[in-house]
Amino acid sequence: MTQADIDAGFVTNIATATDGFIPPVTDSETVDAIRMPSLSIAKRAQSNDFAALGDIISYNYIVTNDGNVTITAPITVSDDKIDTVICPALPSGGLLPNAQITCMADYAVNQDDLNAGFVTNIASASDGNVTSP
Repeated sequence: MTQADIDAGFVTNIATATDGFIPPVTDSETVDAIRMPSLSIAKRAQSNDFAALGDIISYNYIVTNDGNVTITAPITVSDDKIDTVICPALPSGGLLPNAQITCMADYAVNQDDLNAGFVTNIASASDGNVTSP
């Protein structure tokens, strides 16, 4: 199997037999692929602390295609505290299995964060069809 076969969802094999005297006989067999699209996300803060209202925490979101199908739809990241996360365009041909992209966003510390002494936010990645945990 090739990646193109898995992405297509099947492979068809065609065979022809002949003895050189009678017309050739052809037969084919199609086997379905087990397609398992999946994304994972790892979020990393670029700093470990903050001290003042408005301090900026920059985040990197490493999105990995951990399935067996090439992801071709644009990837978006949703974060419960950040309205806009910027993701790059996918490579030409899509995001192959085991490949990654890095999305980025900044968060401005607010008074509730200062009072709590920490920031906790949750993110997930999606291509519109499959969503990471």
